[in-house]
Amino acid sequence: MKLMFKNISLIFIIIIILFGCISETTNQTIKNRNETGNLDLQDIRTQFLIYEGKLRMYEGGYSIPFIYYRGNIYSAYYIMESLKLLGVNSFTNKRKTIIMLENNLADIEDKNIMMDDLYYTVNILENLGEFKNKKINALLEKMFVKLYRDGYYSFDTYGNEKLKDYLISTYMASQIEDFLQLDKTKIKEDWIANIKLDNSLSNARLIYFKNILLLKFNHNHQIPESDKKIMVKYVNETFSKTKLDLFELNTSLEIIDLLNYYKLDYNKPPDKIFSLLYANQNNDGGWNAALEGPSDEQGTYLALKFLEHFNKDVRKSKILKEMLEDHQGIDGGYSKIIQKEFSIESTNMVKQISDYYGYKTKNEKETKDLLKLIIRKINWDILDGKTIAHIIETLKTYNIKIPEEAIESIQNKYKDLIKNKNYEHALYVSYVMKLINVGIPKLKINIQDNLNFKDHLFLLGTLSISQRISQKDIKIFGEKFQKDIKNNLNDPYIMWILTIISQNGNYVDINSLINDHLNRSIESIKDNKETFHLRDFYYVLKTYQLLNKR
Repeated sequence: MKLMFKNISLIFIIIIILFGCISETTNQTIKNRNETGNLDLQDIRTQFLIYEGKLRMYEGGYSIPFIYYRGNIYSAYYIMESLKLLGVNSFTNKRKTIIMLENNLADIEDKNIMMDDLYYTVNILENLGEFKNKKINALLEKMFVKLYRDGYYSFDTYGNEKLKDYLISTYMASQIEDFLQLDKTKIKEDWIANIKLDNSLSNARLIYFKNILLLKFNHNHQIPESDKKIMVKYVNETFSKTKLDLFELNTSLEIIDLLNYYKLDYNKPPDKIFSLLYANQNNDGGWNAALEGPSDEQGTYLALKFLEHFNKDVRKSKILKEMLEDHQGIDGGYSKIIQKEFSIESTNMVKQISDYYGYKTKNEKETKDLLKLIIRKINWDILDGKTIAHIIETLKTYNIKIPEEAIESIQNKYKDLIKNKNYEHALYVSYVMKLINVGIPKLKINIQDNLNFKDHLFLLGTLSISQRISQKDIKIFGEKFQKDIKNNLNDPYIMWILTIISQNGNYVDINSLINDHLNRSIESIKDNKETFHLRDFYYVLKTYQLLNKR
């Protein structure tokens, strides 16, 4: 009985040393939470599933995490137009998208206003069926006025004075005037008349906008012969090129619409143009505006528009639709398309979290095939411990056989890491060895007095996993780094390692303390609406699972 009391007292002392006293209020909170069951991680599920889609790579795996970009007017316009071409007729989070537009317009109200932003906003509102939003329409009209010049509209607040440069902006303005249902256009007839008389233009796109603007104000307008020749020549030359970009194809498409209206002849695009488009379609289904390069919003829309006009199939349409929809953010808007870069760490973390939620990822087969390809090319000897851990954990989760050379390399790696006192990576390697039931070598390890907090922590974690931690080791660590422990416990990574020490060492029962910090970490993840901290939640989940194995 005395021995039992002595052990209990010692454990209590170690808890005090390691983590400090817990207030009565905190104790009651933990008691209440434990009485009602385990920590609830379901609240984060929606945030995770949104982020999973953003990181997903359609050729398999997941990309390096990136910050959520807020929705912006430019991206929202091009992505929504692309989705329409892919058959999407209604858009989710309509109310949030409206708020995104309000916030974006408010941000630029006192800055350099761009006609593009106003024009794109009007088109987004039309896609949403939102024609009479008083707040946005008032903002639009207020900003719109600032771009008005003497009879025409500028591209921006600081526009130059060359009239021909205002053809496109004035055409956009005429569309905005129609949307706002202004009683009378501010575009003056004498300015229109001057455009009509101006034969100095040689740029086919400007000639197109000149004539489309004249046609808007006079349905009987006839295109001058010189303008016809320039536009037809541009289209024919573009379609005969072996190398071009999507801006050239889009200009040709705009011109073709006008040529068709006047029943004018031009060369149709040859098959090589469509072959070029298909050849430059990216794995995510999108296109770059310059054709070669990662997908972007404008390039994707222009390619889809061109294919749709000539009734051509859109390949990878399902993948493309999912990719575009994944770029709708929490604020309801659409963010710019991110160039993704494969990460084994992200792939592992996403898989572990997905399995916890019982969610089968959409690219599971592709990821498994990619992993099989990767492990055939890996040089295990040059990898660090953390990378090895993520690879092995991923292979095990996907039920892929771990190569024999990997196991041999891991055993040698552990010895080298201990010898070189690289305790963080030694911790990961020992974790992997336990995961795949490989014996951890019993090396002689001296815990030196001059170790800093993290090295000491990593070393104790390593000893704990190999069941070689002592009561004395924990006590020394707790006494020496009491302040550091308190200051770092809110880091989920550190919290996970402390839990490993607690669970595997079987000396310190810190369940209540860890539960409390887990709850804080979960609240922090939930409260951050801008991004999802994948790393943090991964370690929160691993800590949670360790505690529930007790």
